[in-house]
Amino acid sequence: MSVDLTPYLSMSGNDVHCWNLVERFYLNEFGIEVPNYDSSISWMPTLADRDLVLERWDELYCAVDWIAVDAPKPFDLIDFWTLGMPHVGIQLERPSLMLHKSGKYTRVQDYRGETWQRLIRGYYRHPRMA
Repeated sequence: MSVDLTPYLSMSGNDVHCWNLVERFYLNEFGIEVPNYDSSISWMPTLADRDLVLERWDELYCAVDWIAVDAPKPFDLIDFWTLGMPHVGIQLERPSLMLHKSGKYTRVQDYRGETWQRLIRGYYRHPRMA
């Protein structure tokens, strides 16, 4: 399946974060609504917020029974660490990952390097994509 990434790569600003990218992508491309990230938690949390963020992350994955997979396919989520906090991106054609740097910009990045392999927490597939 070919996807025009233009509307996602143009996402920017303080009101956009990584989960917004997931929400918009899944809704626009597949008609799948995913739970909204709790807006009471900052888009740019501090390490002091880490436990709260991790708890909310688990709730987001459990809300629609995301399926943990060993090897991602296009459009699966890649859950990883950045600056000590969980973050999420969308697998494109391997080895590309579309991610949003909270409050800044969306980009496509190669994630083959050794550093990336240490940062990745897991790969998840939406049940309707299984």
